[in-house]
Amino acid sequence: MKTVLPSAFLVGGLVLACPAATARAADGAPPAPAAHGTATLTGSVSNTVTGNLLEGASVEAPRLGLATLTDNTGRFVLSGLPAGTHEIVVSYLGLDAARSQFVVGPGERARRDFGLTTGIYQLDAFKVTGEREGSAAAITAQRNADNVKNIIAMDTFGNLPNMSAGEVIVRLPGIAGSPTEEGLNYQFNVRGMSPALNTVTVDGGLLASIGTSRAFELQSVTGTMFEQLELIKGHTPDKGADSLGGTINMRTRSPLTMREKRRLTYSATARIAPAFTEQIPLREAHRSHPLFTVGYQEVFGVLGGERNLGVA
Repeated sequence: MKTVLPSAFLVGGLVLACPAATARAADGAPPAPAAHGTATLTGSVSNTVTGNLLEGASVEAPRLGLATLTDNTGRFVLSGLPAGTHEIVVSYLGLDAARSQFVVGPGERARRDFGLTTGIYQLDAFKVTGEREGSAAAITAQRNADNVKNIIAMDTFGNLPNMSAGEVIVRLPGIAGSPTEEGLNYQFNVRGMSPALNTVTVDGGLLASIGTSRAFELQSVTGTMFEQLELIKGHTPDKGADSLGGTINMRTRSPLTMREKRRLTYSATARIAPAFTEQIPLREAHRSHPLFTVGYQEVFGVLGGERNLGVA
């Protein structure tokens, strides 16, 4: 049995986190009911190298057959623990598992934070962590999904042409670009279905087309503000039946998943097309132009809470 409770709300550019848990029973068995006097373990799981909190990490008490997954802010709640000494095993794809023993009393609510790493970071002083961490997070989310979906991390592709999310979306399996009159892949087919029979969402919220048809065009969507792209091929009953081919869900970067309080990012690039090359009409008129991006993320504590408000 697997239960997922929402742990964050996104309104405009604000993210408000509420305590929640994602629980499942180990080996397919139903979770043990919470008995009177049992203890609860809470905490977070992070990557000690990057400092990011990890979503979908497994937290288990092997001898008790209890397990849970961290939510989208890297936090977990493991309940139903009897009084005594217990061993907790925390694991995440691509990182070494961590084991820890602790003692709890009847009705106690204990907290334990875990930091995971891997020996591969110690092989050399030069570290490339962006692609590895992004790919591991995407594979973990795809493995834990209840339906058929493909998930890719934006960090895997590095710098994007024109910083467009459409350049990445057309590389997902089952998607074919549908060129516009200018020769740009701003529309897409999913599993052979026309662009008018597919939908695009941001964090689950439906986006409206800017044209006169249902076909969504991606020319105004930048890829720098997104962390992951999801291609949902099999919809669950709680989703709308408004797309026959599939749904592209673009997940924004959440400040609640970073360890530091504030993060500033920026990039400056330029695009130049030599005069002797043949270009589409749109790029013929703009053979050279600069591209700038600036990102700001910060986490605050409000209403007596700790790290429960994120601004991006």
